Amino acid sequence: MDHKVIFIVEDEGSIRMICKRLLAQMGHAAVFAKDVQDATQKLADMKRVDLLVTDMRLPDGDGVEVIAKLRQKFSSAKVLVITGSPVPEFRLERLYEMGFRERDVLPKPFEIGQFIAEVQRCLEGGQCHDS
Repeated sequence: MDHKVIFIVEDEGSIRMICKRLLAQMGHAAVFAKDVQDATQKLADMKRVDLLVTDMRLPDGDGVEVIAKLRQKFSSAKVLVITGSPVPEFRLERLYEMGFRERDVLPKPFEIGQFIAEVQRCLEGGQCHDS
């Protein structure tokens, strides 16, 4: 697998740290944001995103906003949603309207091996949300 750029939008510092370590071990570049505003600013400067991994619940909005902003610039990037709490029905409906399926959402807490497998599945062209 070649070097990929993965954009992680997650408000929990411990999860960002774990993801950073795992992605580095996998040989991928990772960019991190802690909320929608931070993600918007970082996306403006990014030249490439192969995979967005976004938390659904963020301090200043939600993952749907981040996905919409990503799609404006990188329409072919893959997307994996992670969430630590039951996703309210209206958010699930918004995700489904965007073409997401249940397998595109990874519940937290997740096992390290599960996260690695999901990232690899997405990057290798397996079933993962894209437009």
